[in-house]
Amino acid sequence: MTDARRVFDEMEVKDVLVWTTLVSGYARSGYINRASEIFHEMPVKNPISWIAMIAGYMRNGLSNIALKLFSRMTALWILLDQFTFSRCLCAYARFDDLKRGKQIHAHLIRTNFRANTIVVGSLVDMYSKCGNLGYAQLIFYRVNDKKEVPGRFRFQDSTEYGLVPKFWNL
Repeated sequence: MTDARRVFDEMEVKDVLVWTTLVSGYARSGYINRASEIFHEMPVKNPISWIAMIAGYMRNGLSNIALKLFSRMTALWILLDQFTFSRCLCAYARFDDLKRGKQIHAHLIRTNFRANTIVVGSLVDMYSKCGNLGYAQLIFYRVNDKKEVPGRFRFQDSTEYGLVPKFWNL
């Protein structure tokens, strides 16, 4: 990262992509504090910048800080995408925070967000890990092509709760 930082410092023009790449590089290398400093120094951020920082916190075991940044992102009306929702739903599942997970789900509904398999899988995962298998199953059954929802979401948590895999009949 030292070489990357040297090149960054020598650049005359630094666009949002360059800043985001540096943030992501520090976060991936485990230097999350430095990544955060650079993120906060960024003169302009785009949704990818925010996602890079959220992903960095998640990767470094700081899900609670990632979720705070997500809350700030929504308060600032930053455009949210499938990856942002998926990362945050996974974090809420990790913390067994059904209330906040439901808030994201409600946001998806209110904004008519067209959920893809990544978001649907994350919703199924969040609800099942938070112990609400009824909602997990309901969301799963509303998917047109159930084979598109990754298998790890279908079976992992149902077996943890003593249910057989046929719970997710395909």
